[in-house]
Amino acid sequence: MPSKPAEFINGCLNSQARFLEGPDGTSLTCSEFFQWAWQIAQDKEIWKLRTGKTEWTVHNASPLHCLLLVWATLLRGDIPLLSARKPPQNETPSTVPTLQPSETQIQMCKPQKGACVPLYGTQGMVSDWDDKALGFETSGSTGDAQIVYKSLGCLVREAFFLKKLLGVTEKNRSVALVPPFHIYGFLYTCLLPLVAQMQVTYCTIEHGLLDEKWGSLKETDLVVTVPALWHLTKSLCTQSPALIISSGAPLGAAKEQEFLELKRTTSLSTRLIEVLGSTETGGMGYRWAGVQAEQHYRFFEGVTLTQKEDEHFLSSPFIFPPDVTFPLSDVLFPLSKEEFRHGGRTDRIFKFNGKRYSLAEVEKTCTRLLGGSVRALAFFKENADDPKGGQLQVYLECSSIPPEFRGRYQRESDLPSPHALVPLAAFPVNVSGKTTRADLERCATLQNA
Repeated sequence: MPSKPAEFINGCLNSQARFLEGPDGTSLTCSEFFQWAWQIAQDKEIWKLRTGKTEWTVHNASPLHCLLLVWATLLRGDIPLLSARKPPQNETPSTVPTLQPSETQIQMCKPQKGACVPLYGTQGMVSDWDDKALGFETSGSTGDAQIVYKSLGCLVREAFFLKKLLGVTEKNRSVALVPPFHIYGFLYTCLLPLVAQMQVTYCTIEHGLLDEKWGSLKETDLVVTVPALWHLTKSLCTQSPALIISSGAPLGAAKEQEFLELKRTTSLSTRLIEVLGSTETGGMGYRWAGVQAEQHYRFFEGVTLTQKEDEHFLSSPFIFPPDVTFPLSDVLFPLSKEEFRHGGRTDRIFKFNGKRYSLAEVEKTCTRLLGGSVRALAFFKENADDPKGGQLQVYLECSSIPPEFRGRYQRESDLPSPHALVPLAAFPVNVSGKTTRADLERCATLQNA
């Protein structure tokens, strides 16, 4: 790993390895990509509205534009905050300003062939790795969305570790079914390709997925995916890519069995690795799916777990500062110094279509839309056969639900739409003073009888 960020950037600026291929047909080398990002960083028209600001939100855009703006911000010496949400209509003085240049502005910054970034073009990157930061917006799984700051050093260290673990080189290609807005996508579809000098092709749901224009997969390809896209991932397995990388939610026994059956019936050589991590901790561990000896996770190199009373704390080279232990929201059961079993999350969250959401946030939104006095209880029924992961059910303590409620819910929130909205005149309460899911289901059955 280079000792300074500037060394890494200068290496990319001098690399003619193919880096990024997008749905619009754009194909860029590492050098062309960073030349373009540097030109954006120097464009006074793009940055003039917010002089003196050091943090900039990069909202949902095409993967190419997202990455160009992220690296342009870093080259300026500023902090990019990545968000998968849509840009706000109105920014308040306390809002981190949105970096949203027009398509024309971005294209005008594209350098001519043979252009060269002068030496001072990387002056914002000459400091130590851990002095540079990126912010990632969480999905709000435990309430409101939060910004988690990660040092560039931690992210690049993890990328170099992944290159070694996966054995990837410039001969491989990363086929990305996930966008780069979250830490998983950014690591595996931006930093890993950069450190391995390999190409990345973005084929996300928002930007077209795979179709005939991409051609067939090669035996050297890596597919970066999430369990919610298993139906597509499984079809791609028939083309025998080298590796499937899955994260964001547990793969599940049913999907793993399908993968094993596919390997048995087609002599498939593809490997499937399941990665466990979070925005706060970075990668924690991995397991090779379908391998009898790999039923449990292995810790990433340098990651250790300690327990204080009933709480687990993580130490990791992918957390800054490195001497700080991080309290986990995941329940991990250490089996040895090298292995552990994952016991789920400690908070009320659910994974839907590859993203993490908070049941409490669903309840708060429903109550707000119904005037603030209606009590709501939300539950998520996991289903391994459902490509989105399961179904969201919401019980509402009211006699009826206004017909316009569902439409307002979809317009005014980024949350998954409930599969079922069940009004109950009064929530049942057991002897312990609690309202359980089973009692709610029983009450709803009696009400509809």
